[in-house]
Amino acid sequence: MKLEILAAGKGDALILHHGTSTAPRHMVIDGGPGGTWTRALKPRLRALGAGAQLGEVLPIELVMVSHLDDDHINGILAMLRHEVDLVDDHQPRTIRAGGLWVNVFDRLLAADDTAASASAAAAELPGIAQAAGPGSESAAVIASVPQGRQLEDLARRLGIPLNRPFPSELVSSGGQPDTVTFSDITVRILGPSQQRLDDLRAEWKRYLDAKKEKDEQTKAQAAAFVDKSIFNLSTIIALVEQGPKRILLTGDARGDDILKGLEAAGLLEHDAIHVDVLKVPHHGSKNNVTEQFFRQVTADQVVICADNTHDNPDQEMLEMLRNARSGAEYHISFSYRLPRLEAFVQAARDAGERMTASFRDDPAESLVLELG
Repeated sequence: MKLEILAAGKGDALILHHGTSTAPRHMVIDGGPGGTWTRALKPRLRALGAGAQLGEVLPIELVMVSHLDDDHINGILAMLRHEVDLVDDHQPRTIRAGGLWVNVFDRLLAADDTAASASAAAAELPGIAQAAGPGSESAAVIASVPQGRQLEDLARRLGIPLNRPFPSELVSSGGQPDTVTFSDITVRILGPSQQRLDDLRAEWKRYLDAKKEKDEQTKAQAAAFVDKSIFNLSTIIALVEQGPKRILLTGDARGDDILKGLEAAGLLEHDAIHVDVLKVPHHGSKNNVTEQFFRQVTADQVVICADNTHDNPDQEMLEMLRNARSGAEYHISFSYRLPRLEAFVQAARDAGERMTASFRDDPAESLVLELG
């Protein structure tokens, strides 16, 4: 099993490789922001496809979008648009996806499973974006909502099953099933929990009820809610397992939600878990983790996807990790080389820490982690 970290700017774009040398299998997990498809994802898929048998399209077992945010979904949209364009032009397909997992806004906040309820939730967004103000982070996040609908439409055009085998049309933990097997690996869903989704819907309902009384004030409050809560808190958290090897994929989830998901799944032995690879949530933002999180979730290899946008990865987050793992042997893989990251690693080494690190350097399209 290998995890490939693509050059995705401020976002996440990963390819998980498994199977055997004679029957390789691949999953695409997030696609990064605009430009990632052309710069990294398309070339890597083309290279993988070159190894397929003549005349065959590259099979991708699963495409997973951790949550609706442009720096995770844009490259996936571009990938599926490319395939639809090939179909429209009567050209041979280059990839064929076995499934798509994504939690879209309309169904996340719909009071029930009806199309009318989903449309009502989506209809509120233009007013909320206006209240947030042009150029605001909330407005930018809200602007990604139509991307979810576009992604579903493209998937349907290509005959890609959506959110199977989850019965509620949302990928969540705590239901049946929450573990899905793909040939030689299993993917265990740790979040979002059904309780988290119910809480988000309840908060959205409070906004709709209050809107009738204080329209502008509640729109501003809803803008903050959409920015800080809906998408990050509905992130798909997944534990990928191949025999004893484990990769924890966290999207932009909060550390406490990750821990709750691990606990609910019975995976916190003595209140902690060790995995082979931990993808640090939210590009290394200090707002998503604590030092205690890194004490409870340890890994041989730590992946950080960030290019210094919004100061990510935060220096404070890096110190949390270093303090929590003091004396331990572990490796950090950074998707971008930054002078301050090199200085951080060197300072740790000079202090006798057993931390090591690798960096993806331009023009390389990716950095590959081997798990054996």
